[in-house]
Amino acid sequence: MGLKKSITLAAITLISSSALTPLLSTSAIAGTFTVKGKCAFLLDQSYNEKCTILIKKGYISVLTGRSSVEKIFGQQISDFNLANKTTLRMDENLALYDSAVPWWTPWNKVPKWVKNATKKTNEQHEIVLGYVNTQLNNPANLVLITLDDPSKAAGFVRQLSKITGLRVGEKTIPGSELSPSLKLNLLRDAKKQAQRINGLCRQRMYNDAEPVLNELDTFAYNASNNISMFLNSETTITKIENISEGARQVCENEFKRELAELAAAERARLAAIRAREAAKRAALIRSRAAAAAAEQQKRRAAYDLLASY
Repeated sequence: MGLKKSITLAAITLISSSALTPLLSTSAIAGTFTVKGKCAFLLDQSYNEKCTILIKKGYISVLTGRSSVEKIFGQQISDFNLANKTTLRMDENLALYDSAVPWWTPWNKVPKWVKNATKKTNEQHEIVLGYVNTQLNNPANLVLITLDDPSKAAGFVRQLSKITGLRVGEKTIPGSELSPSLKLNLLRDAKKQAQRINGLCRQRMYNDAEPVLNELDTFAYNASNNISMFLNSETTITKIENISEGARQVCENEFKRELAELAAAERARLAAIRAREAAKRAALIRSRAAAAAAEQQKRRAAYDLLASY
């Protein structure tokens, strides 16, 4: 009875996290951590004998044998655990499984390696992730990953902790304190994107900067939504929004400065043209005046000559 209650609580926690939305970009992690193995998307009953799992820049990419890619950002992950009957939430009465046929039943032709993960003994290389994707009809998801090389399990778990701010068995619970590591990751990523934008705009590469600006705006929007369910998240939300707005303001100021410089240059160009035209007119006036004086002198001389006879 106690076990079923704990499983139900775990499922409720996962479903309650469905308010999370994917971030378009998260904090960078040096290099890429890559492992190979098998992966099963349990609620979709999708089993893949060959998968490549990459952890890079704050997200996981799961590449299946069908060349499809499932991208899971760290802020979408509600928890990760060593796989067993409890952590796989094997209770068909839970709302989590409303749209899925119980995958552990023998007539579903579930692969043996998936069934093996339901045993009570934990294996370090069998890991189950609970994650949220609000773009799906059922936003709560479970993926089982069985690594080919058990020696990489510890490193894989460490990378998961880096991108999620969670420890093994720890859950994202709405109303709890915002994780310091999650806060740091979000602010660091926002600043990194802002620095890139500032560099582009200061080089006056506005067309290149605009897509990155849009990404940062979307990042700030999603990040604010994601962490708003945490206690005392307002300060972090304000900082992220200020970083985004500040990056755009840098571009606006640089653009206005360039326009002012162009206007000044154009004014100088027009002034130079006017000065040249004025000099030409003055020279023409002097030339005409000299010609008129000479002509007048000739005319007077002619009249004087005629008057002398």
